[in-house]
Amino acid sequence: MVEIVVFPGSTDAEQLSITYTKDGPSRHRYRIEGPILTAPTPDIYAAAPEYFTLYQNWFIETLDPDLEVSIKRIFGQTNRSTR
Repeated sequence: MVEIVVFPGSTDAEQLSITYTKDGPSRHRYRIEGPILTAPTPDIYAAAPEYFTLYQNWFIETLDPDLEVSIKRIFGQTNRSTR
C-alpha cells in the first residue's frame, strides 16, 4: 500500500519534518510539522513502522521498507531514517 498526498506548492512536502518516537515494543509515534500546515496535525500512532518519502510537493507513505527503498531510489534519495 502506498498513500500519496500532493501539495499545491512545488516544494511544500520538502518543508515538512517528521519526528519518530518509539513508545513501546509495538507502538510507533510520528509527529509531522511544517510551515505549510495550517493547523497542528495529530500525531500518528501505529503498531508497525511507517515509511515516509518527501519529494518536492509529494508526501509519500508506505508500510513496506523495501518499497520505500525503491521509491527513494527512483527519486535519487537515500534513506535518512534513524530508527
